[in-house]
This record gives sequence, C-alpha cells and structure tokens, in this order.
Amino acid sequence: MKKFIIFLILIISLIFLYGKYIEPNNFKIKEYSVIDTNIPESFNGYKIIHLTDLYYENKDLTSIIDKINNLNPDLVVFTGNLLHDNFNPDQKETLINYLNSIKSTYGIYAVKGNNDNNEIYNEIINSTNIKLLNNEYICLYNNNYTPILLIGLDTNINLENAFKYEDNNNYKIVLSHYPDNFDLINDKNINLFLSGNSLNGQIRLPFLGGIIKKDGSKKYYDEKYYINNTNIFISNGLGNPKYDIRLLNTPSINFYRLYSK
Repeated sequence: MKKFIIFLILIISLIFLYGKYIEPNNFKIKEYSVIDTNIPESFNGYKIIHLTDLYYENKDLTSIIDKINNLNPDLVVFTGNLLHDNFNPDQKETLINYLNSIKSTYGIYAVKGNNDNNEIYNEIINSTNIKLLNNEYICLYNNNYTPILLIGLDTNINLENAFKYEDNNNYKIVLSHYPDNFDLINDKNINLFLSGNSLNGQIRLPFLGGIIKKDGSKKYYDEKYYINNTNIFISNGLGNPKYDIRLLNTPSINFYRLYSK
C-alpha cells in the first residue's frame, strides 16, 4: 500500500508539472472548414484567424505571429481578454508592436473581454490597426457586391444597436467574448458565432471534458457546436488567467476557411 501511495503521489506530481510548465507553453493551430450555401461565391476559400484570451503579461509572441502571417489570413478577429490581471504598463509598447506586426488583407477586428474594460486596453487598441466593434456591425466585401456582415457584441451587450441593420439574407458572423450570449441571439439568423472566454474548460479530463466552467461559459464551453443552423466555435485561447495551468488543452488559435458549397 505504501508503494502504491508513493506511486500515486509521483503520478499526480508529474501531471501537475506538465500542466503547469509544459502544456501552457505549447501552441497549435486548429483548422476548420466552414461550409454554408449562404456564403457568397466571392468568399469561397476566405481565410479567418480567430484569436482570443491572450492574457498578455510578458511573453514572446514572435513565433505565434509568424505562423499567423504565414497563413496569409483575409481577416483576423479577436474575441477578448487581451490583457492579464497582472499586466505591467511598461509592456504596453512591446504589445503594441506585436499587434501591429499581424498582417491581414481586410483588417483586424475585436470585441472586448471582461479583462479589457480599462484605459490601458483602450490606449493599446487606439495605437494599433485593430478596429473595435462595440455592439455594432460592418459589411465586409471581397471583390464583389455581395458582402458578409461582421457583428461585434460588447461585454455590456446591446442587441438593439448590434442588430440594427435591416433584415437580410447576408451571411452573418458574430463575435462575442461570452459563448453563452448565443442564447440571446439564436433567433437572429446567425451563420457563424465565434467566441472565447471558456478556455474550453482549461483543464480537460478523459470522458469528462472541461471541468472549469467560467461565468459566461456555463452552457457553451467546448470547441464547437451546431445549433439552429449556426456554426459555433469557441477557441480555447492562447493564455491563462490567474491559475497558470492547462491540462489536455494546448493553447491555440482557430483558423477557418469559408466555402460556399
């Protein structure tokens, strides 16, 4: 029995060390094909990079940004929590330089996360080419007269402002930090819903999935769902909040290719 207890303690210690020091420092790209007959033919093959939950504190982002740029994205979107609670303002210029080195043919758009409602975040965003969508929408064109709509929901959600366009059949993409916001808009004829916040449970266990369910991600926290003809993708993000540990849940970015058929 004593040997078994020692063995068990050793295994638990190794798992903890892996989740604390190895997995959080890895990185991968999750690629998805999004097929929908509502996608205009001019957007066939359109490439979207989805970033979220960077929780930037003091990290070298060079290799991550190089991989993003090598994919030649048409669009880059960020679904919140750019900054860590312990973010040092002295790192502001470093982060601005990183963000300005991201290349995207048709721009970079973002919505705020719960960590982003502060003046430092605003100063950083205003010093970059990132366009913040606060409960508003824009039309995106790709060499054609048929646009797709990109709708951004703020953490202080205002559906009337965000969806004030006239009803139409355009392909619609919603950015929301909180996945559970989907239930507020599932009658809006949304085609693609991109979110973050959940970190996909942060610590995942076989057969149990993610075990940490954060506010705003109590119902939807896994990597993808398909509900009411809407493709829902929840990126597990690049960083970690207060508890710097991940298990069976490697930091990542999502990479989508749109196909009209």
